[in-house]
Amino acid sequence: MTGYEVKSKGKRYYKCNKKGCGSNKSAEHMHKQFIDLLQSYDCNKLALTPIRDAIHGTLEAVFSQQEDEQKDIQASIKALEETIENAQEKLFLGQMDQSIYDKYSRKFKQELENLYVEAAKSSLKLSNLEKSIDACLSFAANISELWLLGDFHAKQTIQKVLFPTGITYSTKKEHYRTERTNTILQLIYSMSSTYSTKNKRPTSKKADRSYWVAGTGLEPVTFGL
Repeated sequence: MTGYEVKSKGKRYYKCNKKGCGSNKSAEHMHKQFIDLLQSYDCNKLALTPIRDAIHGTLEAVFSQQEDEQKDIQASIKALEETIENAQEKLFLGQMDQSIYDKYSRKFKQELENLYVEAAKSSLKLSNLEKSIDACLSFAANISELWLLGDFHAKQTIQKVLFPTGITYSTKKEHYRTERTNTILQLIYSMSSTYSTKNKRPTSKKADRSYWVAGTGLEPVTFGL
């Protein structure tokens, strides 16, 4: 759907571009519905600490295993570096032929390079991940508010982060459909819903999934979604 403005009325609308549809919807009405949809994804603020603790516990276990792997990698690196150094010494003392040195030197140096790459991959710090998790949880708890207060580009960014493949709208049922939700945010939403259920707090219902038209989602011109 594409947004447009009727300046004589001072109102904004969305028009369905699908052939045979011809539907026009009030931007104000659709924005309210969209905020309702976003609010259904807002993380229960009371669940933030339990969710953070759960994720932190998982990360600690992962990083504990990673530390063991890093030690093994560093031990392998040290052994290869010593092997190469010994080979260079033997070559210098004339105890090894140049051809043999070249053959095994290339092999060992390639293995060493691969180990350096593996070591770099597993060097991510737990503290950095925790900061990212905190930022993600803060976003998850205020999705609807951030979208409502954001400018056009902020709204677009939030939509793309939350719904990577876009959203569609049913002109008959007047509901939004989401093909896929951001994996991490969906996990947080699920954990928040579980927390809310256990604490007897009702959660919002998902949108109806029948008769969807705007296949490529909504295409704003100068406002809205």
